[in-house]
Amino acid sequence: MFHRTLRRQMSVAFAIGVATTVVLNLGHALGAQLSSDPHLALEQSVPEADASVGHRLEEVRLFFSQPPQLAGTSIRVVDARDHLMEATAAEADSDDPSVVFIRLEGALAAGTYTVHWRALAQDNHPVNGDFGFAVVTE
Repeated sequence: MFHRTLRRQMSVAFAIGVATTVVLNLGHALGAQLSSDPHLALEQSVPEADASVGHRLEEVRLFFSQPPQLAGTSIRVVDARDHLMEATAAEADSDDPSVVFIRLEGALAAGTYTVHWRALAQDNHPVNGDFGFAVVTE
């Protein structure tokens, strides 16, 4: 009788161990799947961060991982003294709505500039950032 009880307890313990392993593996797999879902992120820009460009720069383009909500998206360019450069409102590219751009209203003087951007994901999650570039005269 003692051996039967011990054998049953070992079987139950083994079953619990297998069930725990399965649950942990499913949780890990589900967590990996959820974390691999793409979130809105800036993938590329024109001009690129820390680039040197000519004074004929006409627009700033941001390439996102997915289309942002345009109503919650802004792009601002400021000079080294934090003066805002005049530009149009942010627009989505008609060929690719994950690309948002502004048109600068005038040539930029030689110097350093910072692009401040904010975008609103489709799930209403805001993201923002900034990067710099330099304008050089030829």
